[in-house]
Amino acid sequence: MSIKEMDSVKHVIPLTGGQNNVLKFSGCKPTIYTNSCHTHSFFEVLQCLRKEEVLYDIKLETDDGVIVCAHKVVLVSACPYFREMFTSSAVGDKYVVNIKDIDSNILQLLIDFIYTGQIMVTEQNVMVGI
Repeated sequence: MSIKEMDSVKHVIPLTGGQNNVLKFSGCKPTIYTNSCHTHSFFEVLQCLRKEEVLYDIKLETDDGVIVCAHKVVLVSACPYFREMFTSSAVGDKYVVNIKDIDSNILQLLIDFIYTGQIMVTEQNVMVGI
């Protein structure tokens, strides 16, 4: 699109599907483009940041002292348990939270599942603690 076309913005029109206030340019029909890799690459980057312990804002500590780093917003968006935990006044502002009565390997698997959407279920990890 040229500078001249950008300068010819006429008015704002609402679009359906949750997108409002999309600029309509004279001579151009609005087109929505979707990046089919966006969500996957977004979570891939978040998982890398978590694994590298960069920009995380919560440490989950199990009873055996293992710490799993994560991003609160990711946990809250994926799991009602974490939403309740982090929006309560008792835990919301803490940087380290003890997660009781869960094997550290299982917690790691669950957090990885939240970030990747994949989990390896085995007889061994299902039977932990039983």
